[in-house]
Amino acid sequence: MAGVNAPPGYLRSLAAVAELFGWLALRLGLMTPIAALGVGWVKQAAIGMAHLSAGDPFVGAAGQPSYESAA
Repeated sequence: MAGVNAPPGYLRSLAAVAELFGWLALRLGLMTPIAALGVGWVKQAAIGMAHLSAGDPFVGAAGQPSYESAA
């Protein structure tokens, strides 16, 4: 179920299409600069809407925990 501040359904559908076909184009080597831009824009929007607005730190301050993977 989408939250109150969720984007409209058509934008969520466009994001899903951009990720699916962007991944496919990158995998097949077709129009890679355009595909990479589309996937990058979707990821930037996700970071801005989900993580930065919630105050999630990607790298903690000195001595503080952070959320990047250790692997």
